[in-house]
Order: sequence, then C-alpha cells, then structure tokens
Amino acid sequence: MMATPARKPLSLLGNRVAPKAVEPPATVQEPDGAPIVTASGGSRQPNRENKKAVTTYVRPAVWGTLRNLAVDQSNRRNERITSQVLMEEALALLFQNYNVPMPPED
Repeated sequence: MMATPARKPLSLLGNRVAPKAVEPPATVQEPDGAPIVTASGGSRQPNRENKKAVTTYVRPAVWGTLRNLAVDQSNRRNERITSQVLMEEALALLFQNYNVPMPPED
C-alpha cells in the first residue's frame, strides 16, 4: 500500500484568505456575435441558445475526413460549410433512413 504524501501544516501557508464569492450576473444579451454571460458565470454563443449538444467520439481519421469534407464542400459551394452543417445533414439522413420525421425548427 502506498503512503500518501505528507501535507504542509496550515501555519506554513501564511495568512491566506479565500476570495469573496462574487455574484454572477444574470443572463445578458450582448451585441450580435458576442457570447452571452449566463447566471453560472459561463458564456454561450447566441446560436447555441435553446439547443442541446450531441457528443460522440470517433477515431482521429474519421474526424479528419469530416473536416476535409467540410472544406471540400465549402470550396465547391462557394460558401462556408462547417462540420455542424454536415452533422445536421447526417442526422436528417439517419431519420429518413429509419422513417422518422425530422422535428420542425423552433
């Protein structure tokens, strides 16, 4: 069994005082494109409001292929295509494959 390392006595740490808690601001709408400050003190981009994240882990080669596809499609369509757009398209095709209607936009 490994012994835990000895901790320094509190007297050696000096007269440190914990910082006072700061009340985080309520949600504030910033100008277009600026992050929104939430009650928890974090920030969220306006285009992520009222949305949920879907996270999946893929091999690095799959991620690289997705990013390359986004760049290729951006060049082909002369507009910025992101991996977000491609993943939304993939979900639409998945729902179509299983005969599930795509939920309406909010």
